[in-house]
Amino acid sequence: MTMVLAEVIHLASTAAMVGVIWIVQLVHYPGFRYVEAAKFKEFSLFHQKMITFIVGPLMLLEFLSGLYLLPTSQLNFQVSMVMLILIWLSTFFFSVREHNILLSGKDDESITRLVKTNWIRTLLWSGRFILLLL
Repeated sequence: MTMVLAEVIHLASTAAMVGVIWIVQLVHYPGFRYVEAAKFKEFSLFHQKMITFIVGPLMLLEFLSGLYLLPTSQLNFQVSMVMLILIWLSTFFFSVREHNILLSGKDDESITRLVKTNWIRTLLWSGRFILLLL
């Protein structure tokens, strides 16, 4: 893989994730509150299954292309990769935990925590994108 191709893949996957995370943050996660409790388990399972088809490949492309570019990168890229690691940690320690709780049924406190902690990922991904553009 050429460096230019890796850079394009990395920037494109990051840009796509910035778009996804802002939609999730402002529309999708707050919308969980409007799903009826009787259908929430089914909805939660649907959400987890379908969102993985979107974010799974993008996050993997972003991470792998970033690792490929890391040895020859400048400081701003290295900082952006630290931010990416923080995004992944936030995903696993906050988002996944709340989604697992929500698989058991509607829990307004869990939805609130999901929305609040997702700001970490939203701001980090946005910051990463800005750093990559510099």
